[in-house]
Amino acid sequence: MIELIIDPRDPELAHLGVAGDGSSVRSYTATIRPSRTVRLTSGGFLSSVVPAPKSATTEQSVTFTVPATDGPEILAADRSTFTYTVDIEFDGISGRGRGNARRLSFAGMLPASLGASAPVTAIVNAEPVPPEFANVADLVADVNAAEAAATSAASSAATSATAATNAANLVGAPADSAVAAAINGTTSNTRVALAGALNRYDIRDYGATTAATDNGPAIQAAMNAAATTKGVVWVPTGTWKIVGKAARTLTAPANVTIEGQDRRGSILKVTGTTDWAFLFCYPTTGSCDGFTVRNLTVDGAGTTGMTGTAGDFAKARTLFNLIGANITIESCDLICNGVWGVKHVGANVKLRDNNITVDLTGYTLGWFDMSVLWSNSMDGRYQDNSFTVIEPTTNTFVAQTAIEFQGHRNTVAGNKTTGSSKFRNGVIFTANTYIDPLATYYPGWPKGADDNVIENNRMTVTRFGVEIWGMAVTSPAPMQRTRIRRNAFTINNVGVAAAGALVSMYLGTPGAPGNDGTQTSPLIDLKISDNVVTYAVRRVSGVYSSADSAVRLYTEVALTGVQVINNTVDNCGGFGVLAYVADASSAWIDGLDVTSNKFVNVREPVRIVRNTKNWRVAEGNVFSQTSIYGTLTDNMIETVAARSGSQTDGTVRGNMIRCAAGHKPFYPIRNQGIAEAFYPASSGFVVEQMGVQLEAPTQTVTVGSNDLVRRVAGTFVKSQFAAGATLGTLTAAGGGAVAITSVTDARTMTVNDATNILPGQVLAIPFNAPFASGSAVVVAVVGNVVYTGANHLAAAAGHAWSEAAGVTLTYYSAVTTVS
Repeated sequence: MIELIIDPRDPELAHLGVAGDGSSVRSYTATIRPSRTVRLTSGGFLSSVVPAPKSATTEQSVTFTVPATDGPEILAADRSTFTYTVDIEFDGISGRGRGNARRLSFAGMLPASLGASAPVTAIVNAEPVPPEFANVADLVADVNAAEAAATSAASSAATSATAATNAANLVGAPADSAVAAAINGTTSNTRVALAGALNRYDIRDYGATTAATDNGPAIQAAMNAAATTKGVVWVPTGTWKIVGKAARTLTAPANVTIEGQDRRGSILKVTGTTDWAFLFCYPTTGSCDGFTVRNLTVDGAGTTGMTGTAGDFAKARTLFNLIGANITIESCDLICNGVWGVKHVGANVKLRDNNITVDLTGYTLGWFDMSVLWSNSMDGRYQDNSFTVIEPTTNTFVAQTAIEFQGHRNTVAGNKTTGSSKFRNGVIFTANTYIDPLATYYPGWPKGADDNVIENNRMTVTRFGVEIWGMAVTSPAPMQRTRIRRNAFTINNVGVAAAGALVSMYLGTPGAPGNDGTQTSPLIDLKISDNVVTYAVRRVSGVYSSADSAVRLYTEVALTGVQVINNTVDNCGGFGVLAYVADASSAWIDGLDVTSNKFVNVREPVRIVRNTKNWRVAEGNVFSQTSIYGTLTDNMIETVAARSGSQTDGTVRGNMIRCAAGHKPFYPIRNQGIAEAFYPASSGFVVEQMGVQLEAPTQTVTVGSNDLVRRVAGTFVKSQFAAGATLGTLTAAGGGAVAITSVTDARTMTVNDATNILPGQVLAIPFNAPFASGSAVVVAVVGNVVYTGANHLAAAAGHAWSEAAGVTLTYYSAVTTVS
């Protein structure tokens, strides 16, 4: 008798259960995988010795010997009392991790006639069953099927030996796959007989065939039957065509699982020549709680004659449109090109380990809002999905969004795009604004968005890695405690005119209340940390609305407690962090912490535009540019800048500048009367050198309008004018004079040697010969090009910049003594 061969998804111990054939000693061979043990369990109590377990550190074959008298040749008198036990050790279903091995012991009576089968009905010595095997019916059915095969095989030695050998070869294979393969090859009557034990409903037994043009009715019938027992709809290997309908093609029942025999071989394929709405849709009344789909391919991209876009749901071409709790779609290949691939409203949704292809081959449609995975959920997980885009051959259509979600306590983790595949957005995240459709199923559904996490995703996009967006209707509750961390986004902005970002926030956009894009509630406690964003093209722009910005905080509503920590931004021609409260809004950004980030080849790392207070750019940010660009304003001119009068209580300290030789960008170290450095202590600002400085012989020192310098003689001085003053002697590297060679515009000039000219210094320039002012504050130096404050080099009336050629520069040192 073959007791059982089972390896429930890679257990620590695989069992080979065989018995003697009653006439001779038989040997059975099994292959042992590395670090696994195989044990032979004897057929009954007559055996005095059970061979010891055998293990291996490398894959090899081992042989067990079974005594001839062990098993079927049992005395007739003993048959009524003969018992056998099958031990099953396992550590969980494949793909769900490994835990401690558990054991179930099954006991049953040997049938009086060896030609009959006796189902195992008793379960003894059962330890706690892991969640994966909470329904033990599958295990009982596996034992039944194995015993039925063994009992039948025992009638002849040859057949028994062959069956035992074949069974031995299955050691290490997943048990449910082995049983499924056996069932798949039997007649329909046998499948139906086994369905009760397995709780599986084979779609072929309800009329499905691979030759049919529409298997929708058969699949619906199988789902309806499975709904009565919370069973599994079994999809064997093959392509099963379904004609899509203008409304519900198939209704998804609650507590039904649709499972394929082979992830890539079991295919549900939508066909037809017209648009369709939803392949699997929630019931017209109630929800589809507990609906699960796993281990098959669902292909919805094969239809022709597509015309539908986001505005016409009857033509949405959506694979799953589901409402309910505890819905799972996992380990599937999904192929789509409609408004959504999956659209879900409910709680505890799990969309994980799916390969999702957006197939735009031959696409002729213009732009529409496509979100491949869309969900309004609490406690949802969107994890380890892979997204691939097959680009259109006939137009430039770009898939809009890979994952869009709203709600509370959701996690988006481990998702990726493959190859050169790109979406406009990787993840869109909004407040919970779609309330009404949930009222029937989830009364009191909370508004806003709390405790959401977006982490460890790897995606290529054309615009936004993560977009935080106010959408659809006014939300009366805040978005709070959001964590965006450890993601890597490539912004493929080749040929893209609009702004791209690691994180873009666009809240409270103008428009009448209720318009798409309106968000009235604040955002609280947003942490953006340990991310990497790389731009394919360094697209240079300083326009707030259209420039690339790695972290783009545009708002008309209040933001409180935003942390941007330990991120890396590379090759961005716009801003690293842009904080911008719209001019028409009276809201404030209160608490912006920019700490320990690396800005590499970023044109302007930090720009504070308006209404920002209690902000810090401090503690280890690195501003780096690896080479000098040919156009002056393509370079990092400023590291940190804030628009005059629009912010309070800012701190800029403890940061580092690492640039190519000759490149010296502006960094605010004192209060001076130019937009790039207007940080008065009276407004709560703290910068590097604010306060009292000491004059030292042979060294230069610059003093701002609110700072003091203690001179060598002991007196204290301050600058006479708001622009500041610089004390010392300006010389070239070799000790000679520094002279102007040319003036390009009202803030740019080239000198013969800018080695000793630094940002913040104040230069004396000839008043009325030709300049309209007598001083110019240095903002940045790139090579021998000196970039000054706005209009500091404006020409006086009746004069030309050419008159400045050859003029020797000195420091502007107008100071007054203070007591």
